[in-house]
Amino acid sequence: MLTAATTDHEKSAAAHFRVTSPIASKSESASNLATPPKPKFSEDQKAQLRRLGFNEQQIESLGEALPRVVAVFRLENRLPVSDVRDELQKLQSVLRDAAKSLNRIQNATANQGALNEALTRTMYAEYLRSLEPGVLSRAHDASVEAVLAVDGAIAGMPAKPTRRKTASVRPIRIVHDAIVEGWIAAHSGTVLPGLPEAQCPSSSLNSAFRQVIGVCYEAAGRGRDCDPERAIKAYLRNRKAAVQANERRTTVVIIKERTEPPSKT
Repeated sequence: MLTAATTDHEKSAAAHFRVTSPIASKSESASNLATPPKPKFSEDQKAQLRRLGFNEQQIESLGEALPRVVAVFRLENRLPVSDVRDELQKLQSVLRDAAKSLNRIQNATANQGALNEALTRTMYAEYLRSLEPGVLSRAHDASVEAVLAVDGAIAGMPAKPTRRKTASVRPIRIVHDAIVEGWIAAHSGTVLPGLPEAQCPSSSLNSAFRQVIGVCYEAAGRGRDCDPERAIKAYLRNRKAAVQANERRTTVVIIKERTEPPSKT
């Protein structure tokens, strides 16, 4: 229980903690994390996109898509699978132990004196250090969610190292989707005209599509020398195969409708 005699000391301790503790400021702690800067177009790159015929909504949509392009590139530059799995499993073990310990202390029974006192002292320290009440509860919830995330990451790991035989089409698909989304946004409330032919997927060296892919690659950190030709051609092959598969499904449906006897009512 707090008393008037100890209040000044407690306030002094709390003030000292706020000044000296590396976790006293949540915003400061968050700003120190090793989070890479969000990719964005330079003014020169935006000007280049305008010269290629892309409108402001398309440029905005492409800019919002850049982090997804970067994420795909990072996944492609994979380290050995076993090394990554080992790190995830170490983290998984630590997080599970933390979740278990936090749950144990929060659900201590009346006859577990040491746990009850540990919880009481932690709650008292929250006050001394001007922390928002419920630190252990929030830590438990966060650790449980973190365990789920790490479990999912481990489950998604390939059983053995994989190597792509063809260029990844995912960055191309992300950029194409962004172009279309921006075009739709620019014509909201009006009859939607077709996408300009120059902006349609093409591996032609001088096409606007290939050039916008190059600009996006550069903004995502791949550099001007990264040629997207193979990836674009693979994307075009995938699109053609998807169209053909859809046509086959439609044909099967039509044939069934024409050959099946009418149902009796």
